[in-house]
Amino acid sequence: MKTYTRKIGSNRGKTRLWMEGKILSDNGWKKADRFKILFDQGVIFCIKAADGPRKVAGTDARPIIDTNTDKLGDALRAFAGDVVSIEVGIDSIRIAKA
Repeated sequence: MKTYTRKIGSNRGKTRLWMEGKILSDNGWKKADRFKILFDQGVIFCIKAADGPRKVAGTDARPIIDTNTDKLGDALRAFAGDVVSIEVGIDSIRIAKA
């Protein structure tokens, strides 16, 4: 499992986290993979699930996960500009405030 850092962004007044390219593809995440998101206090998990309500977007060469919701900031207790730690594994992604 590899660890990365990203800054929380903002789009239309909501917190946003964007992950794309090698951060995903190098760890087995690809376009059209289905997943679910679990929001917990201080941590967010993206878990691959065949029946997951969300889908990895982008292209085969550049998969994208774009999360744009107030739940993101609430769960992480984070705001736009705050840095988060992202641990990416084959079946799950763990996001926490750095």
